[in-house]
Amino acid sequence: MDLFSIEICLNLTRPVPKRDVAPYVLKCIEIEWLQVYTDGSQLSKHQNVGGDVYSKLFSFYAPFGKCSTAFDGEVEAIRIALKQLTCHLCKIKNVVLLSDSQAAIQSISSIQDPLSKEISQCQQLLIL
Repeated sequence: MDLFSIEICLNLTRPVPKRDVAPYVLKCIEIEWLQVYTDGSQLSKHQNVGGDVYSKLFSFYAPFGKCSTAFDGEVEAIRIALKQLTCHLCKIKNVVLLSDSQAAIQSISSIQDPLSKEISQCQQLLIL
């Protein structure tokens, strides 16, 4: 059984403007790490919520429905990303999941009882 570690970071250790990094360094980072971007969105109050996921291997948008929040959309985007990553484990070695929602990351990484079934599913996918 292969073991892997999961590291959760809510802050960068220091700002790194892209213009200050040599292009070959950025290319090395891209080669070593699959970058997966997630974003939850909400067009109007409690309506039209969805989640976006983008990486070089896959890209998805999923509507989450009415009576939801941008937080729900972000959690759903992270859930979709984690589910897709389990389908591509043989193709990747290192993954960084990039989210702008500290609340979603904290909820998923919490040891407290999950607030929703989607958060619980994310936690289960991280254990796989």
